[in-house]
Amino acid sequence: MIRTAFLEDGNDLAELKQAVTLLLTTRRIPQLYYGTEIMMNGRKNVSDGNVRKDFPGGWNDDAQNAFTKEGRTQLQNEAFDYISKILHWRKGNEVIAKGTMKHFLLQNGIYVFARSFGGKTTLVILNGTNKEQVLPIKSYIEVIKDATTGKDIINEGSVDLTKDLTLLPKQSMIVEL
Repeated sequence: MIRTAFLEDGNDLAELKQAVTLLLTTRRIPQLYYGTEIMMNGRKNVSDGNVRKDFPGGWNDDAQNAFTKEGRTQLQNEAFDYISKILHWRKGNEVIAKGTMKHFLLQNGIYVFARSFGGKTTLVILNGTNKEQVLPIKSYIEVIKDATTGKDIINEGSVDLTKDLTLLPKQSMIVEL
């Protein structure tokens, strides 16, 4: 469904990242179509086969082998690496597997929710706009509590939770507290 709903005939990696971030951090068991990891896309109105194209690679006569890094384009590798990073982080992560979910009011096109379990919390932040936005961190104090920093899962850096966050257009963040 992600391919149809978010990519259609396009190659908007930022939108795919948002869709995947939401899908892989929200409640329930996620399902990804094969090929989502390399941005395969297509519209059903063309044909069912256009949505479910053959995955490139695996046979001797295939022009492209997307099973390897060398066989994928730069854009495909960026999508693959992003999805792989989140899937590896989520594997065995009890906050995501068993945690409660708290939604916050949408502010200026930014959607935030928290997942909590066993004294641990993860914030998911999605800037759904095409412009830079400032997220007032005080709006989330009830889940941040006295934490002053968080771990940015996607960029593997530290997030200062003592001041407002500046988000890039269509930026997705997963922050462990």
